[in-house]
Amino acid sequence: MVHFSPFLLLLSSAPARAEDPALKLGLSFQPRLSTTIDGDPESSDQVRISDAGFRIRRMLVLANGTVARRFDYRLRLNAASATLDDAQVSVRFHDSLQLSVGQFKVPFTVSQAMSDTSLLLPDRPIVLDGFRYGELRVDGYSWSRDIGATLSGSAAEGRFVYGVGVFNGEGSNVWPTVDEAPLLSGRIQVAPLGAMKLDEVDLGRAEPRLAMGLSGSGLAPTSYDEAGEALGSVQELRAGADVRLFARGLSVQAEGLLGIVDGLGFEEAQRSMGAYAQLGYCFPVGLAPGLRGSWLDPSSTAVDDSVTQVEGVLNWYLPDPADEGGNLGHKAQIQLHWATSLKQGLDHPLSHQLQVATALSI
Repeated sequence: MVHFSPFLLLLSSAPARAEDPALKLGLSFQPRLSTTIDGDPESSDQVRISDAGFRIRRMLVLANGTVARRFDYRLRLNAASATLDDAQVSVRFHDSLQLSVGQFKVPFTVSQAMSDTSLLLPDRPIVLDGFRYGELRVDGYSWSRDIGATLSGSAAEGRFVYGVGVFNGEGSNVWPTVDEAPLLSGRIQVAPLGAMKLDEVDLGRAEPRLAMGLSGSGLAPTSYDEAGEALGSVQELRAGADVRLFARGLSVQAEGLLGIVDGLGFEEAQRSMGAYAQLGYCFPVGLAPGLRGSWLDPSSTAVDDSVTQVEGVLNWYLPDPADEGGNLGHKAQIQLHWATSLKQGLDHPLSHQLQVATALSI
C-alpha cells in the first residue's frame, strides 16, 4: 500500500539552504544620551528640563540558526530590561509557505515589522503607541509581540509577501487565560518593481523599488466576573495602509492607521486615528539625514488628546576598515536626533527632545 502525504511533498520541495549555519550568535547595543525640555523655550519661567541623562535603550543577545536545512529557530533576549522578546521555531515548506510558532512580532504595520537596527530614526513613530493592542482598553497595557502561530511566505520573486497569524491576545511572556479570545492579525505587501527589503534607509543606493502594504487585526475578548459569568465583550479592530519607496539613496515611507474599540463599558465606540510620513537620503559617504512628521488622535471620545510630532535625524554610518569607501551600515552608527511634540490639553503643550544615540551590532 502506498501512502501519500501532502506534508512530505511540501517538505521535500522546500528550498534547501545548506549554507545556513546551525548556530549564529549576535549582540546589539544601543546606548543614548538625551535631554527633554518641556514648555516654551523662549520663556524661562515656563521651561522644565526632564529625562536628562544616559540610558541603554536596548542590549540584545541574539541566537538563530537552521537545523536539518528546513527548520529555523530564533531567540532574542533584551538584557537591558531582562525580558525575553523572541522565542520562535519555523519550518519552511516552500518559499511561499512557512509555519512559525512561539513568541514573536504580531504581523501588523510595516514600521513594526522593521528590525530595531534598520530604522531611519532612533524610535518608531509615536503613531504606533495608539495602535498596539491594549492601548485603548481599560487595563491600559500594550504590546507588539505575542505568543502564537503564523503562516507567511512570498511569491513572484518577492514581489508579493504575506503573513497571517493567530495569537493569545495578551502580549509577550504572558500565558493565555480563558477570559481572552484569540487575536487575529495579518499583513500583505506588493512590490511591483521587485523585492524590497524591510529597511528604512537605502544604504545600497540601488535601482528604484516601490512597496505597498495593507494590515489588519481583530480582537474580541470576553470579560468575566469573579463567579465566572460572562459580563460582555469588547471588540477591537485595527487597519493600516502603507507605502515605501527607495530610489538611489532616497527613502520615503508613509502609513495611515485606524482603530475601533466597542463594547463593555463604553457609551460609544472609541476610534483612534494616526498617520506619519518620513523622508531620508543616504549619501555615498555614509551620512543619512531624515525628517518625519507624525499625528495621533488616540481616542475620539476624549477632548484635546491629540499629539503632533516633528522629528529630524542625522545618521553617520561608520566606515568599514575592510572596504575602502564603504561603511558598516546598521552594524555601527551614530545618530543625532531631535523631536518637537505638541500635546493638546496641557498647560505647557510643547516638548523638545535632543539625543545622541549609537548602535553597535556584531
